Amino acid sequence: MLFIGGGLFLIGSIPWIWLPNSLSTTGLLVLLILCLIFYSFRPFRLKERGLPGLICDIHYGHILPVFIALNVFGILYGVKWSVGFLSELLLYLLLFAKGFRNILCHQLEDEQDDITSGIKTFATLYGMKKTARIINYTLAIESVLLILLFVIYVPILMIVLSIFSFVNLLLIISWGTFKLPVKERFTKLRFFLNDIYEEWLPLFLVILVVIKHTMLWWLLPLHLIFFNRGICNIGMDFLKIFKWFSLIIRRFYFEHF
Repeated sequence: MLFIGGGLFLIGSIPWIWLPNSLSTTGLLVLLILCLIFYSFRPFRLKERGLPGLICDIHYGHILPVFIALNVFGILYGVKWSVGFLSELLLYLLLFAKGFRNILCHQLEDEQDDITSGIKTFATLYGMKKTARIINYTLAIESVLLILLFVIYVPILMIVLSIFSFVNLLLIISWGTFKLPVKERFTKLRFFLNDIYEEWLPLFLVILVVIKHTMLWWLLPLHLIFFNRGICNIGMDFLKIFKWFSLIIRRFYFEHF
């Protein structure tokens, strides 16, 4: 395990030969490595210690990578990404909520296996119902934080958020989600926000960069090649909506003509 960890650390160090560094970036990287060690390795193994494990996972998996990337590319392109403490706080809280929701969802899915294996997680310690209720509250808070961050600091991203919300609303209606009991509705919605972070936003940001800096046109085909799964998922969502609308129109035609 130590040999594998050391090997991965060396591989991960290679890009830093070329990438710009700073005191804050170094500090964040050290913190990231410490979180990984404390989460996974004994005698710490915070993964099996409830809330401390959650906090550790949220930071190394969701918060620290984003702040490291913003620091590095901010230096690389001479862009100041932060516009004050409030913007940093909002971003931190949003990433915390996102990470908290995701790790709880995964723990909820693995609850029975973890109980059988004797692994103590937040979900096994506090039970399925309480964990599910916390996930639902977190999803609501995360949605509000996302809207606040975009409206206050990056209003242009409200375009993609609006399109994403409209498309997903149509998908949810087409699935008959609103006809389900309230608990089942939330179960279907727990992961839907991940699509905007992993598929919609990256594509939209690449398009914005290419429009602003046409010399970077090659980023778009590169993104389409390496992240084609996300592009296909977006395309499939539109196709599902088209099929749903076609079905409604056919039913209406046969019922009235």
